[in-house]
Amino acid sequence: MLIRFSLRPTVLFGTCLLVASCGGGSNTPVVTNAPVPPINFSAATAYNQTVGLGFQFSGNVTGTAVTGAQSIPVTGTASIVGTAANVATSFNGQSASQGTITLSGNLVINGTTTPYSSASNVFLSAQSAALLGSSTSAQYCVVATYVPPPTLATIGSFGPIATLNCFTDSTMTVAAGTETQGYQISSGTTAANATVSIITTDTSISGATVAKTQVDFLVDVTGNVTFKDAQAQGSVNGTALSFTLQ
Repeated sequence: MLIRFSLRPTVLFGTCLLVASCGGGSNTPVVTNAPVPPINFSAATAYNQTVGLGFQFSGNVTGTAVTGAQSIPVTGTASIVGTAANVATSFNGQSASQGTITLSGNLVINGTTTPYSSASNVFLSAQSAALLGSSTSAQYCVVATYVPPPTLATIGSFGPIATLNCFTDSTMTVAAGTETQGYQISSGTTAANATVSIITTDTSISGATVAKTQVDFLVDVTGNVTFKDAQAQGSVNGTALSFTLQ
């Protein structure tokens, strides 16, 4: 079954798992009275390269489904598995490294259990590890604009990351909308870390928002990265759905 929302690989891999391994940039962070020192994305880069960008997380899902004027509680479980972007390939005519992310689990809506599974590929530049694009069975998305996040950032920082043009397949003849990604940094769980949120919005050809996800990570001052939670808004079989995975 195809879910219209997914924790897309561009959220995790494409921003180099936390906007970290994409390198530095010229953006000036918004400085606030943060209780934590600036987050060192350069250190996080080294961490990500060491672990090879592979990860796995399982958790519980809670949310709401809307049918007409009725809101129905949603529960369930989900698992996210990412494989390292280390398969040599090509993407849109460029040398690339390919990784895969799979989201699977079970949603319980109004007493009915619905299994789901969604797999996507991500492509990073073989030379710079910058995001090139992603593909699924239904979409082929290519980076149109990319803004490197700052090497150091403080709580209160935010900004754009990338805009992708999406098509129905790799021939890129039939447009399927656009995807935009951005980041924001807020307080963490202790005085020694911060929450980094990667926010992705999928827009249809007509300009309507069809899906939105926010994936939150905790990053400490040395660059260590851990998954915190994820929120998604989209639809399953025409039913509007929003949920949190943690």
